Amino acid sequence: YTLTFWFAFLSLFYDGSMAHNSLMYAVLVPSFVTVWLAFSPNPADSIAKLFAYMWFLCITLSLGLMQFMQQSLSIFDSNASLPWLSASDAIIAGMAFTYLSTHAVFVLYFIPIPGKTQSMSDRMKDWRAYTDVLIGRVSNHQLSIREAMVILVLQGGFLLLNFQLHWVDNTLLVNLLILLPLPFSLVIGVLAKPKIGGLR
Repeated sequence: YTLTFWFAFLSLFYDGSMAHNSLMYAVLVPSFVTVWLAFSPNPADSIAKLFAYMWFLCITLSLGLMQFMQQSLSIFDSNASLPWLSASDAIIAGMAFTYLSTHAVFVLYFIPIPGKTQSMSDRMKDWRAYTDVLIGRVSNHQLSIREAMVILVLQGGFLLLNFQLHWVDNTLLVNLLILLPLPFSLVIGVLAKPKIGGLR
């Protein structure tokens, strides 16, 4: 998702302005930390897991903002002069938007603002319980250096080539890259689950 974020940032959002340059330098820090965690031989501790999940949530929120900003929502304006989306593009974009919107709620809940009748101490108890849930959602599986290199080279190389050669529409590719890890992770989870009698 970090690679997808950078592809979306550079192909759909970045305009070379000072504000965008400052934002780019700011997100380099969590990006480098993510690469370090991917190549680290040691499993991540609780703080690293919380950082990783919060970075993931920020990425999903950012992908939504970059793709579905006001100008993108002009498709709902009957007076706007826009080409029609194909049925497949509309379905994929809708699925990606639903996925991103769900994770945006997770980001908002992370902000420790007490409810209308809730004290700050009670909110902090809820917040600590919520962070424990987020930490628990991070897999304990640590990538090998070979696995990390395969992801970096294959996905990063394809995105770099597509950025230069425009094989696939950038918006469609970003939406596909948002959705593809979901069935892929389900398949991996099923394959990794121990079977009855010790068979796998």
